[in-house]
Parts: sequence; C-alpha cells; structure tokens
Amino acid sequence: MNIPVEYGFVINGKSIVGNTKIDPTYDESGNRVSSNLAAFLAASVDAVKDPVLNLVNVNINTANILMTLSRLGFDTETICLLLSQPVIDKVLNRLTLDSRNNYIGDVIDNMKKQLQERLKIEIPANFNFTKEFFI
Repeated sequence: MNIPVEYGFVINGKSIVGNTKIDPTYDESGNRVSSNLAAFLAASVDAVKDPVLNLVNVNINTANILMTLSRLGFDTETICLLLSQPVIDKVLNRLTLDSRNNYIGDVIDNMKKQLQERLKIEIPANFNFTKEFFI
C-alpha cells in the first residue's frame, strides 16, 4: 500500500508512509494478525449478547480503521486505545454533518488547522503517537 507523505503517520515508533507492508504475519506484540482479526470478527458476531466493541468505539464507521490498523501490524491494545479517543468521534461526526465536504482527509486537515490556530501551536507532521499518549 502506498501512503502519500502528507497522510503518513507514526504510532509506537512505526512510520506508516510510502510503500507500506499490509500483510505482516505478526503484530507488534508478537500475536498473529489473523488471530486478532478472528477475535474482532467473533466479538462483532457476539455484539448483541455482549457489546464489548462498543466500549472501544468499534462500529460501522470505525470497522475499516480497525481492520486496516490490524493488517498494518498494530496490536489490539494500540488499536483499541486509538479508536476510543474522543477525537475519532468528533472527526466522524464532522464528516457526517458536512455534506459538501465528504473527504476525511479534508475534515482532518481543517480540524488540525483550527486546533493549531486556537492553541497557537504547531503539530508536527511526523508526531509519534504512543500508547502512553492515548492513555
């Protein structure tokens, strides 16, 4: 998968930019990616009886993010910590509400610009999001 530089990101020191491998056998914790995907699938099937995925904001809007991050080799803890961040809901709500601008990259860029202007800070493009940052 080829990720353009402007959409690249870093999580736990792992840079996702350029030609990125999307089929590792093991995640960053040494667990099989296929086992992680199977666990998420089983949890989604059992969602009516035990809605555990709701606790980490896994739903129809975030399922693709979950699967992509898993296929990139991130462990389940990192994925769940990322998806449970309030900003994920804010971005998805803004994307849904703003019918004239339905490209997620534009929504994120606009929100980032507004945040930088409001807080008078610069958010570096290659900021390393760690598990500790998400907690």
